[in-house]
Amino acid sequence: MSAEPSRADVYWGPLVASTSAVTRVTAEIPMDPQEVLVNVGDTVTLSWSGTHSVSSILNEADYADCVFSSEGSVLVADTSVNEYSQTFSAAGSFYFACDVSSHCSAGQKLTVT
Repeated sequence: MSAEPSRADVYWGPLVASTSAVTRVTAEIPMDPQEVLVNVGDTVTLSWSGTHSVSSILNEADYADCVFSSEGSVLVADTSVNEYSQTFSAAGSFYFACDVSSHCSAGQKLTVT
């Protein structure tokens, strides 16, 4: 008998039968979904084609206003790559957005909770 799946691959994929899951999200304009829910130990993988980046924005206000500053955001994937993965080792809300042109204000951003 196989184990019951513990979570769904939130965006497209099959059920994952483990205590940790990988959530795959295609970074597009606008993002759909713009929020994913994960458990501690889960991994989110953002992938894209074209010219995009991923910045981790440290607070909700800067995320809402698409503010990319040296104090409030960290570039975690630049335009030379087309995928970024992060495993979440703590609970909380984490904010990610594309800082290319007006992509963030057009909706290319993601909250991971």
